[in-house]
Amino acid sequence: KREARSCEAQQCALKALEFKCDVLWAMLDALYHAYVSPRHVPPGAFVPSQ
Repeated sequence: KREARSCEAQQCALKALEFKCDVLWAMLDALYHAYVSPRHVPPGAFVPSQ
């Protein structure tokens, strides 16, 4: 509340946070798909040692 004092500013901040979380979840899903299941590591990507 220190920065977003008005209701409109708070709603804008919440939308920005929601977007950020959506992007982070998409990145996490992509990493899981690439390195865990079904383990499709892209060519040239980091391959962790077993």
